[in-house]
Amino acid sequence: MGKYQFSMAKVLNWRESQEEFAKKNFLQKRMEQIEQESILADIVTASRDLKVSTTNFTNVNTLRQQHLYKNYLDEQIVLQEKTLEKVNHETEAELQVFIGAQKDRKIMEKLKERQYEAYLNEEKHREQKDLDEMGTLRFRSSVS
Repeated sequence: MGKYQFSMAKVLNWRESQEEFAKKNFLQKRMEQIEQESILADIVTASRDLKVSTTNFTNVNTLRQQHLYKNYLDEQIVLQEKTLEKVNHETEAELQVFIGAQKDRKIMEKLKERQYEAYLNEEKHREQKDLDEMGTLRFRSSVS
């Protein structure tokens, strides 16, 4: 029985590397998404803290500065939400690429399994044919 060699091994290896590359890109985007979510949470927390602290001031200049800072934080929240939305879309796109690469690899693995099963069946038939031939030759030699 000869050694089995998958005819499309290079394609399978290439698809595996494509899947790894897509996985790496997705994980990088996911980390960026988490970072952007953290930044947004920090800005929102600073805005809430500012609301609480403004009730304690009675000085007009301090209140004016607090109001300007609050407007700045509100603008930053809007900008950060837009940035986060963009990163979310990019992350989703990378996830779809990863899922597609994973499906392609699994298709090749299924093909490899089917070809291996066909190879085993062919080897089994060949072996059975050889055994039948040897049995026939023995029978002929014992009859003669």
